[in-house]
Amino acid sequence: VALTRAHVYEHPSNAFASSLRHLQVDIQLPPINFTTNITSFSFEGQAVEVRWSNVLYPTIQDLIALYVPADANPATVVPVQYINASAASPDHLTTGSGRASFRLINMRQSFGFKFIKHGIVAPKIAAAARPIINTIPGRPSGGHLAVHGAGRSVVVQWVSGSSTAGSVQYGTIPGKYTVHVNSSVDTYRASDMCGFPANSSGWLDPGFIHSAVIDGTELKANTRIYYRYGSEVSGWSEERSFLPAPTPSEGLPLTFLAFNDVAMANPILFNNICPPWCPGGLHFEDTYGLNSSKLAPHLEAQSGAHLALMIGDLAYAVGFGADWDVFGRQFEGSFTSWPLAVGMGNHERDWPGTGDAFGNTAKDSGGECGVPTVKRYHTPASLRGKATSQHGQSTSSSSSSSSSSSSSSSESQGSRRGRRGSAPGALYYSFDLGPVHFLVLDSEMPTDADSEQGRFVAQDLAAVDRGLTPWVVVGLHRMMWAPATWRKRLVGDLDVMERLQGDLEELFIKYQVDVVIQGHEHAYARTCMLYKGMCVDRQQAAGGARSVWRHLMQGLYPGQHQASLHVQSPAGPVSRASVYVLAGHAGAGFTHSFPRQLPDWVVYGAQDHNGYLRFQATSTQLAMEALSSDDGSTMDSFVLKDDTRGQQTGALGMKGRA
Repeated sequence: VALTRAHVYEHPSNAFASSLRHLQVDIQLPPINFTTNITSFSFEGQAVEVRWSNVLYPTIQDLIALYVPADANPATVVPVQYINASAASPDHLTTGSGRASFRLINMRQSFGFKFIKHGIVAPKIAAAARPIINTIPGRPSGGHLAVHGAGRSVVVQWVSGSSTAGSVQYGTIPGKYTVHVNSSVDTYRASDMCGFPANSSGWLDPGFIHSAVIDGTELKANTRIYYRYGSEVSGWSEERSFLPAPTPSEGLPLTFLAFNDVAMANPILFNNICPPWCPGGLHFEDTYGLNSSKLAPHLEAQSGAHLALMIGDLAYAVGFGADWDVFGRQFEGSFTSWPLAVGMGNHERDWPGTGDAFGNTAKDSGGECGVPTVKRYHTPASLRGKATSQHGQSTSSSSSSSSSSSSSSSESQGSRRGRRGSAPGALYYSFDLGPVHFLVLDSEMPTDADSEQGRFVAQDLAAVDRGLTPWVVVGLHRMMWAPATWRKRLVGDLDVMERLQGDLEELFIKYQVDVVIQGHEHAYARTCMLYKGMCVDRQQAAGGARSVWRHLMQGLYPGQHQASLHVQSPAGPVSRASVYVLAGHAGAGFTHSFPRQLPDWVVYGAQDHNGYLRFQATSTQLAMEALSSDDGSTMDSFVLKDDTRGQQTGALGMKGRA
């Protein structure tokens, strides 16, 4: 068993960023013939062919690099895309000539291609093509819906190069928009970031983030809304649509999705014509993000869902700002079909000196420290900023089970000063839709009983009205219970699981949390109804002395390896417990961190299949399917039944193996 296996992720631009100090401008004489077949950019996914000839002494390290804007200083910022000339055109090595095809997405600025000799080891700018002018910098892009938090209201968000307020136009008939809502506008700067490369070589101006609220009181459950966003001046998006969710008092079923650890595929070159294997592009270790291109069409087919949870590790930009644009473009078709409830992951948040839970040891965000995530994706926690004083203290700290609630402290709303940046506090919130109370937590920040987040969890769960929302679903990025093997102080999977179990498990038992959705480990797994390593629905201990897991977690719960016919908590016998679902298999490269022998409390586990979750909730039943984005099949499923809205009566599912 690999007890020290880490979640290795090396962005392909990191090596380039590290070599900038060696970069030189050395225009070849006689000059390289280096041209593009277009001079202006006018629509998303526009193809451009780069041609070159007359390269002296061609090598396998020669690169074709794309910079945004065209006049970006190549000594201080990395290209948003690059490809080996010989990979794009094998004849390059023998003839010094070739061609490469790219597809551009709107990054609100001009595009400039450069020919770089000797690769990233000793880069030399040897030629530059004529800039490609962006004729649509204000055109909306990267659109998505977000959970607002007040009833079935939703927030429409998009990115534009224009700071002038746009609007959302919508109605119940395609092409006929009877309501117009103006957008608010926000942005962030390099100085808001906390470290390298986000505030330096990876920086790309994000443009302006527009947000407009569609008032839920004007919507009817399951009556489809057709909408577009943008403006007459800058242009409009294509028509999108979504299905408004029911509120708890309406007693109607709710369909929601969940997927974590997504990543983005083939920056700049990604398009809707050739997934999942588009030519060229950034290549992640073990094709790290390519599998995410399989996810988009499957999600687009789920247009009947009301909501999607995406709890951490979204784009894996880790400080390279162009990747947020790529991610937004890649999933715009699906993310505009239902509102997202987003959570924070390690690759969005972790950075030394910013108050995370890892003792100034983690740099997984590449210096972003959560800033792009909270700016780009509205959550119910965003509403707390509307009711805070100048000292960052909320005017209200109550939690309501009939409406949204969010953290209400300086830890959450106030910023923690980082290195030349300003990191947000913990991102946690709750809201109700249909028969479900959702609680989204921030596993990257403290969760103990004395933390603001810990107090919020206790208050929020205590206030749930199970008559209105008989089901409670929790989402957090890192795992509480899952088959894992990596141990390292503070940051290892086993270490984090022990922290979260110690902080939250008794609360989840006390208030009968039904399902906990997790990510971080790039795999799928589902547990039994689990409490302290014991299967409550089997009424016996999970995992005997033979279990590898028992060796790894020895000492966490002394004596738990002994069989027991009655599971006990400090409050008494336990008759129901949470089902923990690991859903980190959306697209990022597989981690293969399971132990050789799965713990007995794992009902199903799979390490080499991509997919997502689909839930259907009624007042008496919560059903889940784990759907494959490889072939569309059902990998796993279970049903929780609650005939009395207060007592879980059964759990059904399939058992499998890794």
